[in-house]
Amino acid sequence: MGDNIRELLAKDLFKPMIDREYPLEKFMEGFKFVESGQKNGNVILKIGL
Repeated sequence: MGDNIRELLAKDLFKPMIDREYPLEKFMEGFKFVESGQKNGNVILKIGL
């Protein structure tokens, strides 16, 4: 399955829908947004390395 997604991305046929991104420090804010039922796409939790 991973190869199929990679192929679609390479052909610009797959566009993941990202609603919002939150830094790790604000994970609770992101969780509350998801729980509110207002999200229209994925919510990303960004973890700095």
